[in-house]
Amino acid sequence: MKPRHIALSFSISFFITIISNILVSSNVQSDVVNRFFILIGGKFFDGGYIQFLTFWSFFLSLELIKDKRKFIKEQKSLNSKTLLSEKGKLVYLSDDVNNIRVKTEESNHKESIINKVIIRACAKFRGTNSISEMMGMVSEQMQVYADHEYIEHAPIRYLNSAIPSLGFIGTVIGLSGAMKWANSGNMNVITSELAVAFDTTLIALILSLIINWYQSVLEKESDTLFLEIKHIITDRLINRIEITK
Repeated sequence: MKPRHIALSFSISFFITIISNILVSSNVQSDVVNRFFILIGGKFFDGGYIQFLTFWSFFLSLELIKDKRKFIKEQKSLNSKTLLSEKGKLVYLSDDVNNIRVKTEESNHKESIINKVIIRACAKFRGTNSISEMMGMVSEQMQVYADHEYIEHAPIRYLNSAIPSLGFIGTVIGLSGAMKWANSGNMNVITSELAVAFDTTLIALILSLIINWYQSVLEKESDTLFLEIKHIITDRLINRIEITK
């Protein structure tokens, strides 16, 4: 999580909160429009701070997902910039495999995931002269990268679970406030407290649905990337190796 992610998401949430509070305070729009701005946090000190925190979590998670999807897109584009092509040699001998390793290490994109795996797999074959050992190295490396990505997604998973939790916190605050005024008979205050309870939950659930969809897209793209890398190395390298005695 980078400082710019925190700053940008905070700024967007702060802007929404400020604008909605100004418009609610001015009370120049219709009741329906006024109710909408209250819904998104137009009364900051009367529970609107929950919506602010919810929006902040939402936009922060969105920024993190955007960053990870950009990384995946870059890695997918590098999959086509390897020495392994569909129209490459039909058969690779031991020396060919070692040449692939050397040339990959010298390439401009040696730090890409696919090239790192190619280098390790070719080095494994050079040391063992075993295709099964080489295939095992590829599978092991892909699992390592998949586990690493899962760890990298931890802040996103936390924020996505925090969004509905914030909504429920707002519900508890609103209901407890309404209960406090229950015996007073002041329906305006009770209604206002209940509005806090239901508004915070509604916003949180809507944002949670949106961000969960983006998270599912991210996970699909991540899994697809690793499957594609494994398929390329298996189909264009490992399956074409011929062991000479």
